Amino acid sequence: MTQQEEALFQQRLARHRDELRWLYMELYDNGPMFDALCGQMHGYAETRAAALKARDAAREADPDWYKRNDLLGMMLYVHNFGGTLRGVEGHLDYIQECGVNYLHLMPLLASPRGKSDGGYAVADFRTIQPELGTMEDFNALTSACHQKGISVCLDFVMNHTSEEHEWARRARAGEKEYQDRYFFFDDDTIPNQYEQTCPQVFPTTAPGNFTWLPECGHYVMTTFYPYQWDLNYRNPRVFNEMMYNFLFFANLGIGVELPNMDAMILLFTIALVVVGIGSKLIGCGLGAKLCGFKNRQCVQVGCGMACRGEVALIVANKGMAMNIVNPIFFGPIIILVVCCAVFTPIMLKVAFKGENAYEGMEESTLAETFQLSEQVDEVTARLIEGEKRRQGK
Repeated sequence: MTQQEEALFQQRLARHRDELRWLYMELYDNGPMFDALCGQMHGYAETRAAALKARDAAREADPDWYKRNDLLGMMLYVHNFGGTLRGVEGHLDYIQECGVNYLHLMPLLASPRGKSDGGYAVADFRTIQPELGTMEDFNALTSACHQKGISVCLDFVMNHTSEEHEWARRARAGEKEYQDRYFFFDDDTIPNQYEQTCPQVFPTTAPGNFTWLPECGHYVMTTFYPYQWDLNYRNPRVFNEMMYNFLFFANLGIGVELPNMDAMILLFTIALVVVGIGSKLIGCGLGAKLCGFKNRQCVQVGCGMACRGEVALIVANKGMAMNIVNPIFFGPIIILVVCCAVFTPIMLKVAFKGENAYEGMEESTLAETFQLSEQVDEVTARLIEGEKRRQGK
């Protein structure tokens, strides 16, 4: 980085570091891992392309860019639309002629044939599906889109990995470090307790939320399909490594403005704070997934849609608090739910660069939002009280 760019990064870090550290330590209480996260953010800032830094500056100079209703989006599967990434690039003139300035690419990272869930079972977060092209092709496409004023979005799968991911293969082989990156259980005692209350995503095609692994004698949590292993975000290593994957794509021009973080409601919304601050520190300025709805601006952040700042996130928080009821998960989840309830306005302010998270909301909507927030607080209080009783405090 130039001296000026280094000064800008340090200025951003100074502005957000205390808040970020406090939130991170509440979750993990791990100073070395927090320092490692900050170090990696600095590294990604150093390697960020000049063209992307110029776009960052333009977004910072226009903090209300996402509030306008001048975005027209197109969602597509690369193989259906252009055959390959280069094929899509060859059709950009047509996309531009259609007035599209927001291109949402459906999952295209490496995933096993027959067990891909449409690309949502990611086996390698740094590799494109070979039949679609390479990372060089991907970078060329995003650069070409930016030159034509087209923003690019890619689904970023945070909740799970494919069973073919390196972490999963090493966990299946018995390596404890990698088993700790998922939810592994020695027997079905806890899984059976969890199944009593946990809803099923695919009750017909993939019933249950756990899968028995006979080769290693453990159960693993699989909320979606048996070949998609849920990541354990109680482990700071998981959070950091997934954040590095996110920043990797930010530096390829994806998530520069419009990341779509898949299945966030199944994780914890507090991640948006760290992702928002982290991306803002390196300069990419996390935005949101945007689409037009009548004449109002709509914002979708994984868990739902909200019109011009209405807080959909609090609904996700409420649902999370109601659904997470197994005592084994209470410790970290309670902290997450509390942080989500308290810091929803901060999340929106940091991630969306708004001066006031509730600014512009209709009075009735605002009242409903705070009513939901109060319900979250009540549920959280009951969960904390139950946890205290369980621990004999």
